[in-house]
Amino acid sequence: SYDTQDLANNQAFQNQITFLREKVAEAKARGQWTIVGFHKPIYTGASHIDDGDVIAYRKALNPVLSELDVDMVLNGHDHVYSRGFIDAQGKLASELDNGLSTQEFPVYKKVEGAPLHMVTEHGGGLKWYSPVSYEVTEGDPIAPEYGFLDINSAQGKHPYLGEKVLGNEPSANAEDQTYTIVEVNKEEVTFTAYKMHYNSDTDALDVKPYVYDQFKIVRSEEETLPQWAKEVKNEILEVNAHVGDDST
Repeated sequence: SYDTQDLANNQAFQNQITFLREKVAEAKARGQWTIVGFHKPIYTGASHIDDGDVIAYRKALNPVLSELDVDMVLNGHDHVYSRGFIDAQGKLASELDNGLSTQEFPVYKKVEGAPLHMVTEHGGGLKWYSPVSYEVTEGDPIAPEYGFLDINSAQGKHPYLGEKVLGNEPSANAEDQTYTIVEVNKEEVTFTAYKMHYNSDTDALDVKPYVYDQFKIVRSEEETLPQWAKEVKNEILEVNAHVGDDST
């Protein structure tokens, strides 16, 4: 098993970091989105946020994920729906595209060095986790009081749908189940999260699926280009610059 308090000297963990660097570089060279998945989140809206192993992994992984400019980090484990674009300091770095966003459908720009960290609650479990009061310790890249999140179902209040959404109360009170559909193309990724309520007494849904959260991430045309195309584009720009210099 891992000694999570000494990850810098844990060879198995460092091998995974090497693997991550290689695969992210390959994906970016092809102009693809980069999505990292692992079970226990390093950023979440509920009670596991201050687990000792979570803090250790956050200190080790957040700088790497930010440095590699990973696009999305998707996790489970903590029974909560939470998301935020988080930078190397553990602060919220979300940037809305005001030209594309609506009140009910926010569109976020791809922010360099600030992956989307997302926990998608659960579809079948019958327990929900609550937020805790945690201390920010030295070297831990995290904002206080869950300030690194755009949405946190454990805290209840929905930031942009407000009273329009049924799940406008802490998830431990609402006791809803959640599933998320993710649609990916070259230019954008769309997330649609649905909540529903299962009544264990009647063994049936007494609240049918409804949209709890829907948002989109878009990136610039430059970001969608594979590495070789960026290099060719730069060469063309350099040639044009020289032509311009010679013609004056």
